[in-house]
Amino acid sequence: MGYALGAGGLAYWSCLEMRGSSGMHESDADIANEKSIVEAFAKHCGGKAKYMPKAYPFDAMILRGDKYAFADARKTSYEIGRFPTRCLSLQKYISLKLYAAFAPTFYVIEWADARTYYEIKEDSKLPIFYMSRNSGDPRDNEPCVQIPIADFKKF
Repeated sequence: MGYALGAGGLAYWSCLEMRGSSGMHESDADIANEKSIVEAFAKHCGGKAKYMPKAYPFDAMILRGDKYAFADARKTSYEIGRFPTRCLSLQKYISLKLYAAFAPTFYVIEWADARTYYEIKEDSKLPIFYMSRNSGDPRDNEPCVQIPIADFKKF
């Protein structure tokens, strides 16, 4: 068995309930936005979304027959070209890379002007930086990877 991402979506791809807010950096509005993004991505892939409990590092599984993929979604108010990279916490990146050993795993972003995805592969290697979130709280500083915007694909 194998898997690949083709022009029509996922070519190889099993299912839980909708997640609730984790309370750390996620509001109920964030969850609703992520659901909308995942639904659009699942439709693009020709599949259906099934949502994960809070304990999972990704938002949903995309199911199409006996094939599946994992998806983590975010929404930003920025236009896609405003910055050359997209920041992702190292903790999230490592978690998603672990799941990529089992199935295609995607980081899906809705920008102000586009919807995109980036496939995180088990052998992906991105540079690590110590960065701050935009909150201004020094406790939000953490190791992050920066994904080049050019590596995202529009859907």
